[in-house]
Amino acid sequence: MSLRCLDEFLAAQGVSHLDRISDVRLRQYHHHLITVRRNATGTVGMRLRAVRRFLAFLADDGVVSPALAKGIGLPTLIPGLPRLVLSRKQVRAILSVPDLRTAKGIRNSAILETFYSTGMRLAEMAQLRVADVDLTQRVIHITTAKFSRDRVVPLGIIATERLRQYVNQVRPAWVTTGAEPISALWLAGLPPHQPIAAPVIAKIVRCTARAAGIRSPVGPHVWRHTCATHLVRRGAPLPYVQLLLGHRSLNTTQLYARVAVTDLQRTFVRTHPRAQERSLHVPTPVFYRGVSPAS
Repeated sequence: MSLRCLDEFLAAQGVSHLDRISDVRLRQYHHHLITVRRNATGTVGMRLRAVRRFLAFLADDGVVSPALAKGIGLPTLIPGLPRLVLSRKQVRAILSVPDLRTAKGIRNSAILETFYSTGMRLAEMAQLRVADVDLTQRVIHITTAKFSRDRVVPLGIIATERLRQYVNQVRPAWVTTGAEPISALWLAGLPPHQPIAAPVIAKIVRCTARAAGIRSPVGPHVWRHTCATHLVRRGAPLPYVQLLLGHRSLNTTQLYARVAVTDLQRTFVRTHPRAQERSLHVPTPVFYRGVSPAS
């Protein structure tokens, strides 16, 4: 991808010799990406980072001035709102699908309840070991976290009960007697009951949501967004949610505060008397694409 970005940069600017790269050409390229190519902010940042790394490499060899690379400013990337957050009604519908009279149903229920209770990532869920689960203290130790940010996350009462059923009743029956011990928490329901990988867990999540009648695709990350959003809606402090999700920066966690504000705006319009008053005869403003209300 980086090589392709460099090729596009050199071709767009008609640069045949490296010593012809200048501040003016860099500004022209930046303007070209935004106005002509109409690239998204993340794409613009990706292309400019590739060019900046390339120029820094050339500066080390004395081909170009070191100031060129340092002069490339990267756009600020603001995380977008989650595309899908489950409502509490949808959560209840999905969590009621697994048949707790079957071993697979108990396992699938434990997976879903754990996702909703902890907001952990799919990779973290797939790599859980039995030793990571402390049912007495009702916590899970996540030791394979992204960016090596190991953490301890609490479990809700229902998630704890489902995990207890799975760990104490289902999983022991699936472990072959005399075989080499398996440390992985989640096992396949069919012999030889090997550990299940992340794609299988993701499939379980998606299939359960479809069985509940949810038309939108519901993957593990939707549960992560849903867990965080529901916590913020009910007043959980953002630093707590940050620790729960394992975010490096509170700025990432503030995304869910924006979701909560959006919910507040919708509730205000739906419930506040003056937001719905028709007798005022105030015309509804019309905003056109690209024109902000303040313009």
